[in-house]
Amino acid sequence: MPEVLRRRNRLSSRQSQIVVGLAVLSGVLGALAGCHPTQTAGVDPVLTGLAAALVTWAGATSVWWVAGGAGAVIAVAQPASWQLWVALAVCIVMSGVGATRESAAVTRSLCAAAIAQLALRLDLRSPFGLSAALAAVTMGAIVLSGLRRRSAETRRTARIIGLGALAFSGLSLLLLVIAGLAARGNITKAVENATSGLRAMRAGNPEAASEDLAAGASALSGARSIVRSPLTWPAKLVPVLGQHVHSAERLVDAAQDTAQVVSRAIAGVDVKNVKVNAGVVDLTAIERLQLPLETTRDAVVALNLAVQSSRSGWLVDPLGSRLRSLSRETAKADLQARNAVEAARLAPALLGQGTKRVWLVLFTTPAEARGLGGFPGNWAEITTQNGRITITRSGTVISLINGGDNKDGRIVHAPKDYLDRYGKYGAGEDGAPMSRMFWNNITLSPDGPTVAEVAADLYLQSGGQQVDGVVVADPYALQAILTLTGPLTRAGTETTLTPTNIVPYLLIDQYRVYAGSTADRKDALQDVSNQAIQALLAKDLPSPVVIARAFGKPLASGHLMFWSLHPEDQAAIRALGISGTMPAPESDGFSYTLNNSGPNKLDTFASRSLTYEASVNERSGAVEATATITIKNTLTDPDTLPEDVSGNKRGAPKGSIRSLITAYSPLQVLSVEINGQRTAWSEETELGWRAYSGLITVPPGDEIVITIRLRGKVSVVGGYSWLTKPQPLSAPNNVRALVRFRHGKRSIRHSGPLEVTAHLTS
Repeated sequence: MPEVLRRRNRLSSRQSQIVVGLAVLSGVLGALAGCHPTQTAGVDPVLTGLAAALVTWAGATSVWWVAGGAGAVIAVAQPASWQLWVALAVCIVMSGVGATRESAAVTRSLCAAAIAQLALRLDLRSPFGLSAALAAVTMGAIVLSGLRRRSAETRRTARIIGLGALAFSGLSLLLLVIAGLAARGNITKAVENATSGLRAMRAGNPEAASEDLAAGASALSGARSIVRSPLTWPAKLVPVLGQHVHSAERLVDAAQDTAQVVSRAIAGVDVKNVKVNAGVVDLTAIERLQLPLETTRDAVVALNLAVQSSRSGWLVDPLGSRLRSLSRETAKADLQARNAVEAARLAPALLGQGTKRVWLVLFTTPAEARGLGGFPGNWAEITTQNGRITITRSGTVISLINGGDNKDGRIVHAPKDYLDRYGKYGAGEDGAPMSRMFWNNITLSPDGPTVAEVAADLYLQSGGQQVDGVVVADPYALQAILTLTGPLTRAGTETTLTPTNIVPYLLIDQYRVYAGSTADRKDALQDVSNQAIQALLAKDLPSPVVIARAFGKPLASGHLMFWSLHPEDQAAIRALGISGTMPAPESDGFSYTLNNSGPNKLDTFASRSLTYEASVNERSGAVEATATITIKNTLTDPDTLPEDVSGNKRGAPKGSIRSLITAYSPLQVLSVEINGQRTAWSEETELGWRAYSGLITVPPGDEIVITIRLRGKVSVVGGYSWLTKPQPLSAPNNVRALVRFRHGKRSIRHSGPLEVTAHLTS
């Protein structure tokens, strides 16, 4: 006999059989959807299969507009994909069913099955949980609507089953809460000990780190027996609850073992034995550190993987927040451990183990901006041999400008894009010799290795010798030196420089002190840089951890850069992120540089910000973007500064920032506007980027807004990403990036100061 239903719907025996068959097929397909509501092997396919089958069976009697509405929701949520067309088809078919007022049980069931398959395959990554929420709402609406039109006996059976499932879930939750309360103390202690241990490791305190991590491992052992007890078994069958159980299991299983290994490995790392006495580094002690550092690195990497694999967006507090905090610490420790190994391998070579290494050090000042950072005012030649560091020569850049046997015949050997871009600024075009004054512009490029190679070659042509590497340092690097050596007083003066005042002194104050005496000022700069290095080499320095902490920020932010002629050393330098490399874009990106063209010393007063907004088709790689650069001149009274600092040779008002600005992007520029007025910029290529350049003038107290509209296609083979390399000047570089995707509802967002090269993904 057919089942008599409310509101005109009637299922014949034949229709009931077809609907059951469709439900079985939909259940099989649902089991293959790859959803993980519990993360329990074997359980997730069963749950998703049963859910798909139930939706298909109940959908035979659901209200037409419920399935049609579900299709519309999915079409809006997942536009321009195969889901869109299937969802729209469901909307059209169910609208037809509603118009004809037919039961059409098989058609309704087919449409419900389609909705179930679409819902189980939604992939909306932002915000987290949106896919699951939409799947639950659309599928749940169809089930409830369909059950309301079934017989009283069917509805009664459904209520009994639903109440049973609800009771089981409630009991599972209760047992999980009991287990959680029992394990809470151990897990809390374990996370706190592991966090403090990792922080102690990064602070260079191996004894405390080893002790805390051992305590954390012990606490995890206590939690392990509770987490794997029968109290947690039922929860593994319930969505979301199962996520918590499995995360806790992974954490206590893997983290206990790796925390113990890390504890033992750190105990073998004794950086106190590495001595830096009066310019001599103990290379033997560094070599003895390499094996324990490698063991520590491997253990920390394993711990980080264990913690990261334990994370899940479904985890609620307090477990979720504690795991997020611990994962941040393990990620930092992972990076530090990898860098420590690289540094220990690299240091003996840089310090001349078994040989002599010669280094050219360029001292730059961002008061007069160049693409790499600042104008090179002074230099020094440093020799390292078997750990001993000595200064062999030094001078101002004038000595290099006038140095060598063939002052007017020096040739810049550099990549073609470097010569094409900077030939007109003195590098020499079409094989012509460089201008003598090009030493002033040698740092025009934003790429550290390119600048270093050119500098090493020109140093040899300017009276120097063949060098093994180049170091670029600015006042922030000298500031780091003074944090280790203490204050220094310039000979013959009463000027005492400290970590607090050395940067403003070198960027602004010394120009006032030596107003009208450029020669004395340049001698002063040379004296300060040499005196700082001599003080560094004369003292017994603290442990390598303290030294690394002092130089960490200038190294990371490009205020201190290294380059080596030897490829194996340069690979390690680049891996450590201290080469000042301007990487080519793997996908999208945007950077910009200022090159002072006053010439003057006012770039200390340049306040900068970048806003990058883009719409991306992450399937085709098509991008439409707008970059907005704001440059503000914070100098309000230029008369307080000498003429050679605040003046210019371009006819601009005194105190004006005058720069050649270059924007780097893989996209084609459609238009450039400055304060709303359209302007034309030149287009060239450099370092794998399109380089767009134009001159700007910012009077004192004023600001300009540059709006650049771009369009093009980028590679999305490895997924869309956005790259930016801030120019290391004195003022912070504020960046706001908002990249929206046309599919998937994902986005990339960043807002705030940015001092390091950033590679942002969704």
